Amino acid sequence: MRMPPAPSMPDRDVIRVIVADENLYRTMELFHELARQNGISKTSVGAGKPYVADYNTPEQKVWPVSIKFFPDRPDDTFTPVHLENVNNFGKQVNEALSRAGIVKVIPVD
Repeated sequence: MRMPPAPSMPDRDVIRVIVADENLYRTMELFHELARQNGISKTSVGAGKPYVADYNTPEQKVWPVSIKFFPDRPDDTFTPVHLENVNNFGKQVNEALSRAGIVKVIPVD
């Protein structure tokens, strides 16, 4: 079970998903666009090392894709508005992936 976040910190400062090879760039673009829609500019979107998911039938090449949110205060905390925007991103990401037709192979927390 996850511990509650500290005050002025988001529910999650990194969100990761595992997606099929053909969805890598669409997922990264979606993360950027959803962040923009939520007024979040301090992010880093990246992909980890691809691997073959042998737990799927058929096996397929997959990529871990993540977005990291950075604090907007000098003391490494989040202002209330930035905090709300980041938490909203976390609530919207699964629906946004689904609307885009991107199926997560396996979620990673």
